[in-house]
Amino acid sequence: MKKTIILVLAVVMCVGLALAGCAPANEPAAEEPAAEEPAAEEPAAEEPAAEEPAAEESAADEPAAGGGGYKLGVVNVNAVYPYYQATLSGMEEQAAKENVELIILDSQGDVGTQMSNVENLILQEVDLILLINVGETDGGQCVETANAAGIPIFALSRECKGSQEPTASIVTDYTVADGFAYDMAEQLGGEGKICEVQGVLGVSNVTLRHEALEKVLAENPGLELLDSQPGDFDPATAQAVAADMISKYPDMDAFYVHDDDSSMGVIQAVKDADKQDSIKIFSTGGDPSAMAAIQAGDLTSTWAILTGWEGAQSVHSAVAYLDGKDITKFIVTPSLRVDASNVEDYPGDYCWYTTEWEQFPLID
Repeated sequence: MKKTIILVLAVVMCVGLALAGCAPANEPAAEEPAAEEPAAEEPAAEEPAAEEPAAEESAADEPAAGGGGYKLGVVNVNAVYPYYQATLSGMEEQAAKENVELIILDSQGDVGTQMSNVENLILQEVDLILLINVGETDGGQCVETANAAGIPIFALSRECKGSQEPTASIVTDYTVADGFAYDMAEQLGGEGKICEVQGVLGVSNVTLRHEALEKVLAENPGLELLDSQPGDFDPATAQAVAADMISKYPDMDAFYVHDDDSSMGVIQAVKDADKQDSIKIFSTGGDPSAMAAIQAGDLTSTWAILTGWEGAQSVHSAVAYLDGKDITKFIVTPSLRVDASNVEDYPGDYCWYTTEWEQFPLID
């Protein structure tokens, strides 16, 4: 609602000086002496909004928090993943702050549904699309479809690969993968026999995590990769894969697991084989279950990704872009190592759902 500000001319006879001023926004103008109020003016409580001076007015479509009034479409890879539930929570929190509407559609891990969702949002004439893709190639096709419709599209969490670039990318990039892989190498002292449980093959962050491991292996000849198999980001699949690896390589030293959900299955396989004292498990994500596993001594460490921050940043960048501001076009989601030495500082879902970090402010 627009504020009404009344210009009052007060004539002070003792000094002969005319002062012009506006009543403060939080002070009702009706408190002014009646003798000093222009006869044509209504009392402040009843004054029509049309009297407001242009310099003081705040346009309804330009709230202080940002452009506001925008409609953002969100295409989520799959709502069953707790990781992305935290991403959506961060989006919703920031959307409330910046006065924008979110239309959230779920692809259920299906490429065809994902494209239908993008087309649906185009028909709804959203101002911008935030995409968490099923795979980097099909994500690239979604970018082309949005670009053809003249709608900007941001890649979120996972990179898109194709003939056209997304408007911006806010992703868990190589720095996360490198941190994860180098942390494992450091904690193993540069020596050991490793088995890798990957996520879904073809997904950009899975590719990056595998490439980071290969780079670390090349730099540390004392490390040996015994086997690498997909666990599909599924605990049951990961457990079966890990059990088979333990059976084949009973003298193995560590598991390099692509996500915390999968690490829960790997932990169970290690327990079933009674190998807790000889096999270390390194994971990534920041899942609340991983924090509990670290506290219990079942998981060596996780490389926690601040996914709630990622969701908040995507909305913040989208609003800035739609406001016509210059934005950072490639942002890497922050991450940090959590192990037995600091797990008490990041209880439960703290890393996932916290959007305001002193050391990681949102980026313009």
